[in-house]
Amino acid sequence: MRDIRTHRAAQLILDRGLVSREALHEAYWVHVERPSMSLTDALLLFGYLTFDTLRAIRPELHSDWPLGKQLVKMRLLKLEQLEQALAIQERDGGSLASLLVMNGWCGREAIAQAIRKLERAEKRPLAWRLMARLAG
Repeated sequence: MRDIRTHRAAQLILDRGLVSREALHEAYWVHVERPSMSLTDALLLFGYLTFDTLRAIRPELHSDWPLGKQLVKMRLLKLEQLEQALAIQERDGGSLASLLVMNGWCGREAIAQAIRKLERAEKRPLAWRLMARLAG
């Protein structure tokens, strides 16, 4: 189990001043004792975060969220698998695509197919948007 100082979501939430350090520690220890409960779920449970606040920071927590939604929509990934992958990403960081492949939930071709569909829908390359986010 990672320390709260290296927990990606914890640092983002603290940096944004969304909850107090004490509230974050309380929720973090619930997460440590029950790893199936994500830190953000514990914060929601205690009422320290609202769903609206969580929705607002989701793009920062999971910049590749549209990819996950597209994979589920195309039935190339189960919602439960996406939720597990997002919980891992929230805790450890990394790309969603890598986590999905590494855990055997989705193949590279399925991910490429979903990216192509997103690119057509947005009329510009997803890779370009991800790079622009990293640069900005």
